[in-house]
Amino acid sequence: VQRTINEGTARTQTLLITCTVLILISAPSLATLMNHQTWEGRAAIGVIAASSLLLLITGRNRREHSARIIPQIGALGLIISALTTSFVTHAIGTHISALILLLLGCAYIAIALIATVREPSALIGWILDVCESLSLILLLPAAVYAAGVFTLIRQVAS
Repeated sequence: VQRTINEGTARTQTLLITCTVLILISAPSLATLMNHQTWEGRAAIGVIAASSLLLLITGRNRREHSARIIPQIGALGLIISALTTSFVTHAIGTHISALILLLLGCAYIAIALIATVREPSALIGWILDVCESLSLILLLPAAVYAAGVFTLIRQVAS
């Protein structure tokens, strides 16, 4: 039985690492699609926001420390890629973007410290479950629209 559990844990670790590497590789190209003037760009913003939120909160009910930390690394990679694109730095400025990154890092450390000291609240867990469900519901349609699949279908059909 222990061998089966160890094999399952090894598969989970491999899958987590592989998916995180893919997220970190594709994050800069997804961040370049961000644009508030087109619907595809707005959908790309939604994909980054939903996937970052999902990756930040999805590992909270896992026992292994790496299963909690590795998805959060992917989320932080997405957030850093989004905040360092030319679209964001032109809109809010480089200094404000760096300040936001600094504040997000401090908030992440503070939340991690508070989470290790306090017992988890049922209300906070329920709110995080709702956020996770909404992110999963919105992620696929936003990703399909951001990829330009509807534009491709319309071009092929006409």
